[in-house]
Amino acid sequence: MAQTRTRFANYWLEQALAEEGDSTLPAPPLEGDASCDVAIVGGGYTGLWTAIELKARDPVLDVRLIEKHICGWGASSRNAGYLLNMWAKYPTMRRLFGTERALAVGRAADAALEEVVSFCARNGIDAEIARRGWLWGATLPQSAAEWRPLVDALEPYQVAPLRELSAEEIADRWGLTGLHGGAIDDKAGHLQPGKLVRGLRRVAIERGVTIHENTPMTRLHRASPPRLETPRGTLRAKRIVLGIYAWAAQLPELRRSLAVTGYANAVTAAMPERLEKSGFADAPAFNDTRNMINSLRPTAGGRVMFGKPGTALAWAGNTGEAFEHDTAWLLDGQRRHRELDPIMPGLEAAYAWSGPIDRTRDGLPFFGRLPGAPDILYATGFSGDGVGPCRMAGKAMAAMAMDEDGAWADFGLVRPPMQDLPPEPVRWIGVRMVRAALRRSDDAVHAGRRPEPLTRGLTGLISVGIASRSDE
Repeated sequence: MAQTRTRFANYWLEQALAEEGDSTLPAPPLEGDASCDVAIVGGGYTGLWTAIELKARDPVLDVRLIEKHICGWGASSRNAGYLLNMWAKYPTMRRLFGTERALAVGRAADAALEEVVSFCARNGIDAEIARRGWLWGATLPQSAAEWRPLVDALEPYQVAPLRELSAEEIADRWGLTGLHGGAIDDKAGHLQPGKLVRGLRRVAIERGVTIHENTPMTRLHRASPPRLETPRGTLRAKRIVLGIYAWAAQLPELRRSLAVTGYANAVTAAMPERLEKSGFADAPAFNDTRNMINSLRPTAGGRVMFGKPGTALAWAGNTGEAFEHDTAWLLDGQRRHRELDPIMPGLEAAYAWSGPIDRTRDGLPFFGRLPGAPDILYATGFSGDGVGPCRMAGKAMAAMAMDEDGAWADFGLVRPPMQDLPPEPVRWIGVRMVRAALRRSDDAVHAGRRPEPLTRGLTGLISVGIASRSDE
């Protein structure tokens, strides 16, 4: 029976904390009233990259970061650890931003991926980075060409992120069977996300960032200068940066731009011999072509990690215990075996965990200044793909916090809240209907049936999967 952990625990974070042991640098709660140049809310990738980037720009800048639990407690350690660029989102970005700005975001995401790798190497962060690529594997014959429009769209600009592989190549190299071909991005990879976020925490403190853990923000004052309250003190700053992922949906200014959904991951027991024999020990990060995608990758310890969207859905952005126990969808034996056994049979979860995801309708993050409060900045909407893009978010937040002009001022992801989701209860009902339709559509097409008209109509209302598949 799989273990399901809550509160401070998931597989990646437990590993990272165990390695730290007694070497953990202190980050005591905020006590009393304080002020600083920049206050950051959230101790995940966005908040920590922002803090590090600010200190790189101005080492004497007074930067404080508050985190309601411990750094890495949220999505930054609960994710699958996929280190990806953003070329798979190019069709959507081109439609929203235009060709030049979409290409600029894609190139910035490429650079961000390389920066994550080089930063870890320079600063002694052993995040178990494996540059083995990202494989987009077709589960149906008709989905074997889904990547070709993307390849064709980028070819005139000398951008070639994907190369095709046959089903036989995939099976021979990594032991993944039952696919109808695939496309691989060789620049991508996977890593241990908990070790990355805890490494960023260490570097931030070493560079002079003051971190207060176990310090939740209880109230945000949209004044000038802005101020935030915590259980035992207040913090006033010239700028406040919100790097709070799914919890950003609780802010009225951002609520109708985000849908908070669940995602679950699990790891098997260690089986290094099997992985070495099949070739999966050196496999890329894998996603299939389903709407409700499956994730699959090896770990450095000889396990298999697999993941699947959960069923939890937040009302008005409020997350709760449902997101901490949203693993039943992943652990359901019938569905797991039906979807994963054809690709890699016999996977059983030894340890499972879950958490909330900040999804946007278009599947893209957005950065900017809070409407009506220009001294409060946000970066959110990563839609389950933030390991690399959060590096860009940190640079954008730091540039805006310091009122810098330049490339970030016209960056495609720097945009106001879309407000393109309906208010409650319509949003909660609508997103639930769409997700159910996506599951029905997956089941129908993989059983050789055409989804019924209502299901087909609903599946087009929100971006799904890792890759955007059309300009529509």
